[in-house]
Amino acid sequence: MRNGAAMWLLVFVGIAPGALVGERVLNSVVLLLVPTQRTETKKLSDRFVLSASVAQVWSTVATLLGFGVALLEMLLRNAFLVLGVLVAMIVLTVLADNNSFIYVVLYNTYNNGAGYLLHFLVIGPLKLAHNVLGMLLPLWNAATWLFGRVLLYIVLPVLQAAPDEIPRMLENISLFAASLSFSVYNLADGVMQCVDWDAGAEGEGLLLFAEDNMQCIANSNYITLDLMMPGLYLRGAARSALAVIAGSCAVVTPLLDVLVYPLLDYNLYRAVHCGVHAVVHAAVALPLMTVQRCAYGRRHDFDETERAVMCMPDWTPLANIFSALWRSLGLLVDNWLNVALVVVEQNIGRPSAPCDAAPTFGVVWARVGAQVGLSARLRVVGLTATMYAVTDSVSSAYHTLVDGSQLQFALHNWPFAVDTRLGIAVVQYANVADTDAAGAEATGMFGCACRDGPGGLELSCASVPYQVLTADSAAGTSARRCTRWPSRRRTRRR
Repeated sequence: MRNGAAMWLLVFVGIAPGALVGERVLNSVVLLLVPTQRTETKKLSDRFVLSASVAQVWSTVATLLGFGVALLEMLLRNAFLVLGVLVAMIVLTVLADNNSFIYVVLYNTYNNGAGYLLHFLVIGPLKLAHNVLGMLLPLWNAATWLFGRVLLYIVLPVLQAAPDEIPRMLENISLFAASLSFSVYNLADGVMQCVDWDAGAEGEGLLLFAEDNMQCIANSNYITLDLMMPGLYLRGAARSALAVIAGSCAVVTPLLDVLVYPLLDYNLYRAVHCGVHAVVHAAVALPLMTVQRCAYGRRHDFDETERAVMCMPDWTPLANIFSALWRSLGLLVDNWLNVALVVVEQNIGRPSAPCDAAPTFGVVWARVGAQVGLSARLRVVGLTATMYAVTDSVSSAYHTLVDGSQLQFALHNWPFAVDTRLGIAVVQYANVADTDAAGAEATGMFGCACRDGPGGLELSCASVPYQVLTADSAAGTSARRCTRWPSRRRTRRR
């Protein structure tokens, strides 16, 4: 009795609010359809109630339809999964009803062939591996123990001695791998372009004053494997590794300075680059360039002599590569012996000239500026591998890196003020004794100035030798050349 009353009470509680809401909606509909004396505000309120009711009903219907569509889409999208679940349930039901028969079939199948095959393919090899590797288990345990002790007592103290060098070393190693991959890609790309190169194709150039279709026949460095950039990062990694080891064990620092120095000298990487470049040029670039150049000569207007020359291999780049290779090896050995001498002198107590005693570039620049005055015309000219000059187009200063000499000035050595913005070229002035400390002869400078005079455009150039001048005596030590282009005046036609 009480349960029935409670149920009817719940029904009443559910129906009563719905009836009230329905009555209000019906009242609003009737008042909108039947002419009444209601104000426009109340009519607008009735319209809002009606529109809200319709929107709520439509939203409810749309939500139910969307849920049904999503459920149907999910079932269709996973139709194979649902079908597989149904098949699995059917199979399990059949097996549950006939389990004894299924078990007997499985046992007979395993005992009649599957068991022997499994034993031959799996269990037998595992037993053999256990018998063989079981004898090596002590060696494995010893290697693991030794590795742990080396890591604990050697590697970790070494890493703690110079913790700042570890990220640099890892960065240089990653950059080395990336640059090496990029170099290999450029080599493969250049080879593929020259293999598919068409001697008659025309295109825009990548080199200044050279067409794109001349790369594979005129540029001997187009097919090359660049190892200088990876060598730069490998040099940085070797320097960081040397700093880590030297920071943890200072006793072996002198020996490491001598043994590891080749990895810190860029001449080693230049020699390796030239050696690999020589192999690549002789095996790939030279035959490919010769074939493509010969095809280019046959397709264009050349005489027989020019075509014969174009079909011959050019050995000059290969000879230059070998020359650079041996020069780099010689400089590497020379620098290595110098470093060994300095290390020995430092460890036996004999003083050697420290590198900090040599003036830096900033010091040289400041001294030159104090002598000739700082101006926008002041330029640095690299003359040789051991000497450079600083000039302002009027006077010059020379500094040598190897002999420890003082800064040498040549006051007013230019016959006129050249334009340093156009650049200063390095030349050999004459067959005179103006070499540097290492014997290099290209110590002269060549500059030009362009002026617009009354007679037209005038280009004046001058060359000066490497000499120390303390007075204005440039007239007897310089060479001057002037060229004039006469101006053209336009005449008015009558």
